[in-house]
Amino acid sequence: MQSYKKKALGLAVTLGLGFSVGASAQTTLSSNSADFNNGFYYSFWKDSGSATMTLYGGGRYSSQWNNSTNNWVGGKGWKPGSSSRTISYSGSYGGSDSQNTYLAVYGWTRSPLIEYYVIESYGSYNPANCQGGTDYGSFQSDGATYNVRRCTRTQQPSIDGTQTFYQYFSVRSPKKGFGNISGTVTFANHAAFWASKGLQLGNHDYQILATEGYQSSGSSDLTVSEGGNNTSSAAPISSSSSRPASSATANSSTGGNGGNGSCTYTINNEWNNGFQGTITITNRGSSAINGWSVNWQYSSNRITSSWNANLSGSNPYTATGVDWNKTIQPGQSVSFGVQGSKNNNSSAEKPTINGAVCSGGTTSSAGVSSVGVSSVGVSSVARSSIGVSSVGVSSVGNCNTGSQCNWYGTSYPICTQTTSGWGYENGRSCITQSTCATQPSPYGVVGGGSCPVSSAPRSSSSAPVSSSSAPRSSSSIPASSSSAPRSSSSIPASSSSAPRSSSSSVPRSSSSAAPISSASNTSTSAPATGKFRVNSDGQITKDGTVLPARCGNWFGLEGRHEPSNDTTNPSGAPMELYVGNMWWTNGGKGSGRTVSQGLKELKAQGITMLRLPISPQTLDANDPQGKAPNLKNHESVRQTNSRQGLEDFLKAAAAEDIQVFIDIHSCSNFVGWRAGRIDARPPYVDATRAGYDFDREAYSCSTTGNPSTVKVIHDYNEAKWLATLKEVAGLPAQLGINNIIGIDIFNEPWDYTWEDWKTLSEHAYEAINSVNPNLLVIVEGVSGSANNQDGTPDTKDEVPNGDKAVNPNWGENLHEAGDNPINIPKDRVLFSPHTYGPSVFTQKHHIDPTQAGCEGLEGDEAAAAKCKIVINSELLEKGWEQHFGYLRDLGYGLLIGEFGGNMDWPLKTSQVVRNQWSHITTNVDQQWQEAAVTYFKKRSINACYWSMNPESADTFGWWLTPWDPVSANDRWGEWSGFDTRKTSLLNRLWGQ
Repeated sequence: MQSYKKKALGLAVTLGLGFSVGASAQTTLSSNSADFNNGFYYSFWKDSGSATMTLYGGGRYSSQWNNSTNNWVGGKGWKPGSSSRTISYSGSYGGSDSQNTYLAVYGWTRSPLIEYYVIESYGSYNPANCQGGTDYGSFQSDGATYNVRRCTRTQQPSIDGTQTFYQYFSVRSPKKGFGNISGTVTFANHAAFWASKGLQLGNHDYQILATEGYQSSGSSDLTVSEGGNNTSSAAPISSSSSRPASSATANSSTGGNGGNGSCTYTINNEWNNGFQGTITITNRGSSAINGWSVNWQYSSNRITSSWNANLSGSNPYTATGVDWNKTIQPGQSVSFGVQGSKNNNSSAEKPTINGAVCSGGTTSSAGVSSVGVSSVGVSSVARSSIGVSSVGVSSVGNCNTGSQCNWYGTSYPICTQTTSGWGYENGRSCITQSTCATQPSPYGVVGGGSCPVSSAPRSSSSAPVSSSSAPRSSSSIPASSSSAPRSSSSIPASSSSAPRSSSSSVPRSSSSAAPISSASNTSTSAPATGKFRVNSDGQITKDGTVLPARCGNWFGLEGRHEPSNDTTNPSGAPMELYVGNMWWTNGGKGSGRTVSQGLKELKAQGITMLRLPISPQTLDANDPQGKAPNLKNHESVRQTNSRQGLEDFLKAAAAEDIQVFIDIHSCSNFVGWRAGRIDARPPYVDATRAGYDFDREAYSCSTTGNPSTVKVIHDYNEAKWLATLKEVAGLPAQLGINNIIGIDIFNEPWDYTWEDWKTLSEHAYEAINSVNPNLLVIVEGVSGSANNQDGTPDTKDEVPNGDKAVNPNWGENLHEAGDNPINIPKDRVLFSPHTYGPSVFTQKHHIDPTQAGCEGLEGDEAAAAKCKIVINSELLEKGWEQHFGYLRDLGYGLLIGEFGGNMDWPLKTSQVVRNQWSHITTNVDQQWQEAAVTYFKKRSINACYWSMNPESADTFGWWLTPWDPVSANDRWGEWSGFDTRKTSLLNRLWGQ
């Protein structure tokens, strides 16, 4: 349509426009105003023209406008809004198909700042067509299908002034007509579906039934009330097509009673100013509860994170079920967890949990509907043309015994057809009884009797998936988009089994690069595959086929450590994807390079797999370091936020059939690679490093044991880390991709003992597996010492690593993993040590042992003594074999997570490093890299090169750059082809 497309019409921000209207029976507004009237909140806004709105008693209002008005919006409702409110309306809506107007439930939230619409009727413009938006499929509620789309408003008016923010749209199909009109909006269904797609709401501001008009004429006379008028309300479908299926049969679940249940609140753990609790909902009725909502309120306690539920509100709180636990069978229970701050030292509160599900009331009668699946009952397929009707499970029926599997605290149905492991039946992920029963008490099979196992095999499809634009989800386990949001609250870690925290002896130079995000918004269909395993030969497989592991690292999204003299973001840590298109490149015009282009170039060079480091903040679309004005990549490729950058990268990689494993690179985007443990604290190893401007001694991930240098705490602990892993594990289902191999659970955990790190890794496996059993758990090694960052930096514990003559790099030491094996199935764990040569850190075994005064020296001390460097491949191989190579003989999968370096070292480094090592005139780091590849080939070990992008200050990259930190610092961000020396090295590694 016309130039209007830029707007989702919502300028009802009423900033500074509070002309109060009293409680009179009838008042007509012609000027912008917002206030309470007769027990309801109202908002009226226009930018010009003769639009008016009249307020009556209760929830009634009327409006009139004509073509003299550019844009207006107004209506009545509530402040604050609520994610669990059911809203009914009736009256007349005087619009027409030729006029640009909406009738909608409309509101705002903060943290994140979101403008949302549930469009009931519209005229000449359908907002589901907004340009540049992203479709998120559709679901059914209140007797209709709602199509969901997210749009972006860039630097536009909001309830918080001019901001960049998202708009969420649910657009009714078929839309309501004009004239006399009535309806019900079960807003909880919209909030839940949006959340299942990663579209989170924040803390509600106002929520109204709004009439809106743009360069049009019309009228309305409407009354809004709380509560439903019709009985056709349905819980949203967890995953469906952006267009409804046309030929497949819809298999909706039967109605369920929302009441006849009980709700309990249990305190699991508490400390001085924090607590963890569990809320359990038990169905004591005779029919299934399909879709539940509970709410509660504290006096002084406040929630900082939650998991296994969609949480909204800011005291009172409302929680609704996520895809896999919103249905509760008779006699069964589901639980979700919360963590919070007590705001005092008294005991944690135990509030009363309210809701129809707790008191015998009735909730939505329809559960997760499997729209458009011919006979398989897979709700996440919801398409008519994907050819899955003959996959060998067409006879799947409902298991009516009431059995469920309590899988480490999350409830799943028991499979009726699958004989072992996990399955996907009746529109739900399920677990077989035999697999479920392997869990320790109190987990396992709960309720009911055994489900019969059909003799029908769960074979692969004889009819291939067609080229439908909406094939089924890659993940067999649905997941919420954020199982445990992070907060900035300083809450100490509970007394869990997570060991103490850390500082080390083997520094790695931080990247001085500024990140770049992709301009690509590649859209990929959700494939029907994506199960990753390690076979008996230790090789990675995808759906049973060995994957070529030609692997590299692409970094940037974990955060850039900006210098203290940066003009925009001094000592900051913006999160971007480096794409060689920085703001000063080409005279500020950018290079035009995109992530998609880069991925195509890597694929042409032979890359099949990438490691992608992130930090917890990367997943937060509202983290200020991941948004403007801190982003510095050229505006042509600048992302809206770091989360969007991550999602777009994963989709672009899927489009190129490049597999990705996501690395949790740190506890904080400020602390970065220094974090040797989940709750790392200073002093960090580079605190006194010569010429170093990124020491970050003011930042900590621990709430305890910090030195006086700490001014900012990015609280991170085991619970939050496990929540991060669950959130990442849910990305394949959320994004509809099948190229995420697994999760590198924590980068270089050098400050743990093997026993401590082994325990944490096992906890990580349980968390990831509970959400997505298709993924590999990627476990790095430890180091030669532990407990440096535990609050007592003057002491440390030695960690066995074999011959002391060869010191392990951070993340390299898996020496004890053979005798003290990790309790993760061999086909699910992939060991991923890191190893580096002198350009990253000059270790004692790199030093010439015959040179007087140099024995045992490393780093700055070796440089000061002018020690020579000798690459002894025999000594190196001895260390590698003891640190990790022997695991190949035990049948484990090995993938080196990082190796590489600056082949020109000490050239291309800072002036300080060049001065320190000016006596080194041979290509010692290139020699080290050649020795490493020789060993990897000898032991059939795959390895990921660090790095692809050349902005890593200590290693540079495979792509070349004219940038030099001394002689060409203004060329940073330019890429100029591939380094032929590194091409030759990698081709030798890959056997090409």
